[in-house]
Amino acid sequence: MTEYGLALCAVTCTSCGQLCLKTASRKGLFSPAGRKRWVKYAWLIAGYGALLLAVGISAYTLRFLEVNVLVSLTALSYPLVVGLSRVFFDERLTRNQWSGLFLVCSGVALYNLA
Repeated sequence: MTEYGLALCAVTCTSCGQLCLKTASRKGLFSPAGRKRWVKYAWLIAGYGALLLAVGISAYTLRFLEVNVLVSLTALSYPLVVGLSRVFFDERLTRNQWSGLFLVCSGVALYNLA
């Protein structure tokens, strides 16, 4: 696998981890105990596990890529999370929010690649 493929794996793991944590928060972490309580913790464990995996992959990827390139590529997680949230949670963004997302991603990429 190439170094860019590893970086994209880290981005994907980060995005999936964030979505798992969002799912856990939507389930209500402090609701009364019952059969559904383990489901909340399963989403939490999956989310933190995916984020931990992303850190490991990113650390390994730094053997092949410079830090500024890796950080620029991790900016792809922002639109990926927004897109997946639209698919799984039916969230919608306004035009201003999309342009803000574009500006943030562009700023991260320009700052780290300059």
